[in-house]
Formats: sequence, C-alpha cells, structure tokens
Amino acid sequence: SSGINAEYGVEYLLTTVNNYISSLRLNSYSWDNDLVVFRLCSLLFDNAGIEELCEEVAEKALQIPTYKFLPPMYQLAARLGTSGNLNQLVKQLITNTARE
Repeated sequence: SSGINAEYGVEYLLTTVNNYISSLRLNSYSWDNDLVVFRLCSLLFDNAGIEELCEEVAEKALQIPTYKFLPPMYQLAARLGTSGNLNQLVKQLITNTARE
C-alpha cells in the first residue's frame, strides 16, 4: 500500500511541476510568475532526492525564459555545491541566466 501511495505522490509531484513549468513558459512576466517560479524552486529543493523530478525539470527548464529565474537567483546560488542531479541543474540554470 505504501508503494502505491509513494508512486502516486511522485506522479502528482511531476504533474504539478510540469504545470508550473508550462505556466512559466507560456505566460509573460507578471508578479504571479514570481510566485510560480519560487514554488517550482521550493518543490525542486524539497524533493531533490527524487531523480525523476530533477531529470524532468532539467529537460524542461530550458523552455522557460531565463529572466524568470532572476527573482530566485539567490536561492539557486545557495544550492551550488549540493550533491547529485540538483547541483548540475542549478549550475545550468545560473549559467544560462547569466549568459542572457
């Protein structure tokens, strides 16, 4: 039973993250997008141990305009040096944002 709940939880998390990414990708800049990007980062940081989540965000984060990552940049920078997939993803987001 717990395996089903855990699987359902990960599926729900992935759906939520994909919806946040779609919102950031499709909507122009607004105050609401600041909230969405902070929520996306929060879900990512809180669930960094879920490899599938990190892979999903890494694949789709390139579709989000980089200026939308400016508000949480200090939170991203604070995660530099973490282990695993999260560190690579954070480096990619910071580098892409700095280039543009």
